[in-house]
Amino acid sequence: MVLAALGWLFPHLALSQERSAQQDLFSLSPAELADITVVSASLSPQALAQSPASVTLITGSEIRESGARNLYQVLRHVPGLRVDFTNRGRPMISVRGIHRDSSNQLLFLLDGHALNDAHDGSATFLFELSRLPLENIDRIEVVLGPGSAVYGSNAFLGVVSIITRAASGFAGTELTARTEFEEQGRIGSEINLLYGQAFGPDRSIHLNVNLIDNDGPEIPVAADINGRPGEASLAFEQLDLQAVGELGPLALKARYTRQDRREFYGALHNLSPDDRVEVQGGFVELDGEFDLGPHTLLRARGYYDFYHGESLIYSMPRGSIGPGSPFFAFNATGRGSRLELDTSKAGVELRATDSRFTAHQITYGIVLEYQAQDDLKVFSNDIGIGRPVTPFVDVTDADPFGRDADRTLIAPYVEDIWEVRPDLTLNAGLRFDQS
Repeated sequence: MVLAALGWLFPHLALSQERSAQQDLFSLSPAELADITVVSASLSPQALAQSPASVTLITGSEIRESGARNLYQVLRHVPGLRVDFTNRGRPMISVRGIHRDSSNQLLFLLDGHALNDAHDGSATFLFELSRLPLENIDRIEVVLGPGSAVYGSNAFLGVVSIITRAASGFAGTELTARTEFEEQGRIGSEINLLYGQAFGPDRSIHLNVNLIDNDGPEIPVAADINGRPGEASLAFEQLDLQAVGELGPLALKARYTRQDRREFYGALHNLSPDDRVEVQGGFVELDGEFDLGPHTLLRARGYYDFYHGESLIYSMPRGSIGPGSPFFAFNATGRGSRLELDTSKAGVELRATDSRFTAHQITYGIVLEYQAQDDLKVFSNDIGIGRPVTPFVDVTDADPFGRDADRTLIAPYVEDIWEVRPDLTLNAGLRFDQS
C-alpha cells in the first residue's frame, strides 16, 4: 500500500506554544515526569507521582510522530491494554486480560464527557470510535484498574480520557489532507480542519471538522460461515464536528457525528456486500466553575446525548441462495432486515472540592441522569409470501429485537485525597449508583 499525505499550516499557528504543551516525555527527567499533572485518575488534578492508579500518558505530538492512523493503533501501545477485532470488524478491548465483546466496562471520556452510550454502556458498539480525529488530540490519559468508585460502573476496567487541543494553544487554522492508493487506484481520503482563536484570557473558540471517505481496502476471505470465498469490505464514511467555546467561567462543548460503515463479515458472519451500519448522534454540554470562597470550588454541568442507529443485515446475502431453497426467490435481492433504535441521556452534575483542611482535599458531588432507548423497530423484505417485497415492511410486532426502556440514575459520591506525609498520599473514594 502507498500512502500519500499533504498538509498545509495556515499563518498565525503558534507552533512554539504547541510544542511546549506537548513536549516529548522521553526528554524529561524523572523529577519532571513525577510533576506532570494528570486529571483522570481521581476527581481532582494530581501529580503523576501521586496518582492512585496506573496512568499511561500519551501526548499529541507523540501520537502524530508515531505514524498511528487511528485511536486503536495508539491504544495498542499502552501496557496492559489490548485491542482485537471481532469477525464483524467491531473492536474488543481487553484490560489486563479481561474483556467483554462490547467493551462496556471501559469508560471513554472526551474532554470529561462520557462517550459510552445508553444502549449497552459501550463506546465502541454504535460509533466507530477509532476514527476520532487524532489531529485534534492534545493528550490521552489511560487509567488501568477499577475506577467505578469515581466514575461509575462503566469504569470497572479503566478509563481512557481523551483531551482535545485548547484554543489558547494555537491561533489560526490547520488543514490536513490524506489520500490512500492501492494498485487499483485511490481507496480512501480524509480531510481534517482545525480552527482555534483566543479573544482574551477567558474567551476562546475551538472548532474541528473531519471528513472521511474510505472505500477499502478489500480483505480476502478464504471462506465465510457458508464456505463461500470472497472479499470483506472496510468501506467507511464519516462527518465529525466538534466545538468548544469558553466565556469566563463557562464552557460550551458540542459534538455531532454521522457514520456509514460496512459490516466486515456481516452480522451473521456471512460475506454480505449489502450489510451496513448508519449512525448519527452527538452531545452538547455546558460547564461552569465557580469559587465559593477561598477553599471551595464548585463545578456544575448539564448535558444531553442523542444517538440514532440503523443496521442493515442480510441473513441470506444476494447470490447465495441455491435453487433447492424455499427462499430461492430472494436470490437476486437477498433476504434481509433493517433494525433501528434511538438512545438518549440527559443529566446534571454538581461537584464541590474543599481544600480547607491542611492534609485533606475532599471532593463530593452528585449525578442525576435520565437514560432511554426507544423506537426500536424491525423492517424486512420477507413477510411470508414467498418472495421479496419492496420497500421493506415494518414487522416490529411480529419480530421484535428489543424493547423500549428508560431509567433514572442517581449517583452521590465522595473522594478524599489525604497527604499522610510528603511522600505518602492516600486516595479513598465512595460512590453509590441507584436507578
